[in-house]
Amino acid sequence: MERTTPSASAGADSPPASRRGGYLVVVAVEPGPTLEANIRAVITRARGELHSLSADIDGNPARRRLQLGRRRFDDVVAALDAADFAVDAIVALPG
Repeated sequence: MERTTPSASAGADSPPASRRGGYLVVVAVEPGPTLEANIRAVITRARGELHSLSADIDGNPARRRLQLGRRRFDDVVAALDAADFAVDAIVALPG
């Protein structure tokens, strides 16, 4: 019998990000070379779920669109705010 790790099997059976539900969040901060790494670090420290991170928000290089999971969402938003990321918008996604 072949054994798989939980993370490997969870990825194969989990629904695509568009069907998971969660939240779409737009954040802004001064642009810099480590902007995305800083966002990821804040979410990791808050033990949140980052499904996707993308740029290209109205052509503004300092804005990022995050798709976050439901787990510890309030903690993630509070941590982003505490790290001086301006939370410009939050939209609940169906799912």
